[in-house]
Formats: sequence, C-alpha cells, structure tokens
Amino acid sequence: MVNTLEKDNKQPEAKKAQEKISIRDGYLPIPILFILPNNKLIGTEIFIAGPNAKAQVYLKEDADFTAAHRDFLLKKDVRYIYVHISNYNEYLKAVINDASGVLTAKDLPLEDKCHFTYAILLALAKRIIEVDINRNTFVDVLKICKNIIPLFVKYNNTYKHFHSCMLHDHANGVHSANVSVMLTAFARKIGIEDEKILTHCCCGGILHDIGKRFTPSDILNNTGKLSDFDLLIAQNHVIEGIKAIDKYSKLPSRVMSIISEHHETIDGEGYPKKLKAKEISIYGKMIGIVDMFEAMTSSRPYRPAPMTIDLALAEIRGIAGMKVDKTIAGSFTQLIDDQVRNVTCSDDYFDGLILDDLGLTPEIGANPSGRRHERYYFRAKVRISKLSRKEDKWVLSDPQYMFCSNMSVSGLALINDKERDLNQMVRIELEMPEEYEEKVQAIGKIVRCVNSGSMFTIGVEFLKNMEEVKVQEIYNLLK
Repeated sequence: MVNTLEKDNKQPEAKKAQEKISIRDGYLPIPILFILPNNKLIGTEIFIAGPNAKAQVYLKEDADFTAAHRDFLLKKDVRYIYVHISNYNEYLKAVINDASGVLTAKDLPLEDKCHFTYAILLALAKRIIEVDINRNTFVDVLKICKNIIPLFVKYNNTYKHFHSCMLHDHANGVHSANVSVMLTAFARKIGIEDEKILTHCCCGGILHDIGKRFTPSDILNNTGKLSDFDLLIAQNHVIEGIKAIDKYSKLPSRVMSIISEHHETIDGEGYPKKLKAKEISIYGKMIGIVDMFEAMTSSRPYRPAPMTIDLALAEIRGIAGMKVDKTIAGSFTQLIDDQVRNVTCSDDYFDGLILDDLGLTPEIGANPSGRRHERYYFRAKVRISKLSRKEDKWVLSDPQYMFCSNMSVSGLALINDKERDLNQMVRIELEMPEEYEEKVQAIGKIVRCVNSGSMFTIGVEFLKNMEEVKVQEIYNLLK
C-alpha cells in the first residue's frame, strides 16, 4: 500500500521531519499522531515539511487524505501535516473536535501545543472576519474557546511559547487571535483558574473587533491621519459589533463587557460610552491594555514598523493611572517581563494585581506573586550608602543620589542611571522638606535591578517593615 501511495502521489519518500513549518509562513499544523483523518479534509491541499522546513505538497486538492496516508506518514516519522491558511474553514472542521485531546496529550511538547492552539485561534478569527456570521458562528466560538482552555489551566508559562509563533502584522484575524491569547494568558497571570471565566476571556478577545466587519476597508487600511468623520466611523465598530451579536445570539455578560469596553479609558474619554474608572469592568480594563499593547507591537497600515516591546511597555507605564488602571497595567507588565523579556519585574512597574482587592470572589484566587502591601507613588530624592562588612564592623560608603518612585511598608523603588549589584546591603535616607525635622532612614537589600532603557529601576527590600502610618505620612508630604 505504501508503494502505491508513493507512486500515485509522485512524492519522494518522506524523510524524518524534525523541523516544522512555521505558522509565519502561512501554514496551519495538524498533529496527525493524535488527529484521525476524516472526510472534512476532502478536497484540501495537504503539505508536509520538506528540506529546511519548506512546505512540500503531499496531496493535491483533488485527492482525499485517508487512513492509509496517515499510516504511511507516521511510518516515515512525519508527525504533522499542514493546511494553507487560506483553507481555514476546512482546518477548523478537521481539528476542532479533537483539539482538547491534543492539548492534554502527554507526549506532545508544550511548545507544539501552543502553536497548535494559536493556529486554531487564527483560523477562527479569520472565519469571524471573512465569512458571513449567524447564530452558529457564536456557538462555535464558545465551543472552540472552551476546548482550548485546559492548556492555559494546566500550564502557567504558556504565553512565552505562544509569543514565539505569533504573527505581528495587519492580516485579517491576526490582531484578534493575538488579543485572545494575551487576554487569556493575562487572566491566568492574575490568578484566574475558573475555566468558564477563561473561556469568556478567550471568546471576548476573539470577538472584540467583530464590528470592524462593517467598517469600510479604506478607513481600516488608511495610511494617514483619519478625518474627524472617518474617525467617528472607525470608532463606531464597537457599537456595530454589539448590534451584530445581539441580532444572532446572547453571549455571557462577561464576554459582552470585553467587547463593549475595550476602548473605554479610566478618565472617561474613551468610547463609545465614555465610562469612568469605577464603571469599567475588570475585564474591560484588562482588554484595554492588551488591545493597546498588541496594536503597538504589530505593524499597521499607518505605522509599518511596530514598536519594540520595551517602548510599548514604556507607553503603557506613561499613561498608567491616567488612561489605564495602574495596578492592572503593572500586572500586564509582569506577564510580559516574566514570559517574553525574561527579566525580574522591577518595583517601579507597580504592584501585582490582587483579585480580591478588585471585588472578585475569593475562590477565583489571587496572584501569588503580587505584593500585598499598598504602594504610594511620588518622586523624592534619596541618599543611598552601601553597607559593607570590614573587620567585623559595618562600614558605610559615601552617599550617592537616586530618585524614589514609590514606596510601601516593605520597600521602595529607585531610578538610577547605573546598574546596582543584587543583594547589596544599603542604607537609604529620603530627602524631606525642611519643616520635617525627623530623618527618614532604613536599612535594606537590593533585590531587583532592571534595565529600562536609558535608566535602571532598582528595588530595595527593607530588613524591617515601616509602619503604615509612617509611610502614609511621608507620602502626604512628598506627593
């Protein structure tokens, strides 16, 4: 049978395919070790990885992928077949019923599972944008999102694997797929484990821009500055999306909050409802930051060159507390730092998000890495002296000046133009107004030092916590 297949398809023997074709080359993977062939791949061109991971046609569109083809490829140690991204509908039909089994398979690497999941979301996003929508569209979205959530629940470090395969361009569906992945990973980062909530985050991310189906393409692809009228039309995509969903389906309120609030800002200057901070749900605040970050770090018609991750994070930090929620922005920065930049978060990146502080139920959980002490943000000059042990005595170096950006009872964050050694013992002294006669000193240890571009952000942990009343008093004087 194998010889017949080789003869009929005029294909060279498939040699061991260690390299896989990249999604970035426009191909969607199907791990044939786990997914049985079925008639849903009828008439679809099938590819395998050829030399140097180049796509090689295995079956033409007029042939059917059968169990015999599958067995032949498995014997040749080929573990993936590929479908071109233009056949996204056929891809979804072929993989969705088996997705949950693939994602829980023990012998498939996490990286491969993430690539497979991203391919599903990308195909789904393209279908939402390019195919007529109906009630089944939204039923399928919820089903598909539910099937892939176990991957996020089981692993805490999925986003770094997603990031390695994600596209960052203006092609249809890419932005929505990226936002869906980021928002779901972000929800896990802040401690959400409930699969229903994660499903809603994934679903809301995929659907958040569905209203752009009704925005003229010349506005969406405009390379210059939009006129006031065109800008109004572009912004109307939020309302159009809500209307389209209401026409065919009734999605969970959490999903609708994500869709309706992704352009609201805490200062009340967002759209469409100009909601203010307390009126925006936690999910609206989260997707607002995710949507912004993804747009900044991807190419756009009006800005072909994407921003660097560092610059995009700096932009978000610059509007934290003014346009976006400061605490949520800090937690998102931690996600990117931990899983993309591979650096330890600086204290200057704000607190980790604590869910019970935001009115969510305790059973959802909280971010175990988030600090529990309230931080107070101000700018103050600080004298720093190194503490060194010499001849059984502690010796202070000459003081140097840095700037404090925030403080809690357990430590403070500093900004400086030079790198500092971790675990260095230091004495800090805040420069206070003349009328404040008491010195503000503390002994601490440098626990973080992160290069933030032209400056370093440094975290000092106090050896003994200050009293909360004392920190509040300092803040009221220096804010």
